[in-house]
Amino acid sequence: MLTATTAQHPSDTSDHGEQKFHRVTISVQGRFMRADHSEHDCIVDAMSPFDAVINSGSRPEAGERIVAYVDYIGRIEGKVVESGLRSFTI
Repeated sequence: MLTATTAQHPSDTSDHGEQKFHRVTISVQGRFMRADHSEHDCIVDAMSPFDAVINSGSRPEAGERIVAYVDYIGRIEGKVVESGLRSFTI
């Protein structure tokens, strides 16, 4: 019998919610879909087990739900936590 477990964040002793996993710099192409179902090309610039920095000409709003299909990785999804001029983080 196979069982699946969910990944958990490591315990964080600080009150600042500092990230315990380091991001790895990558450059992988993909596409993502915004909440309005529009699709856009993107490049994932960095990833950790719990977030991804995505570069795109489309700039989603903070809190918007994103579904991305990334080459070699597959489907990732999450809410936008920060949005910059040319990139955003989910």
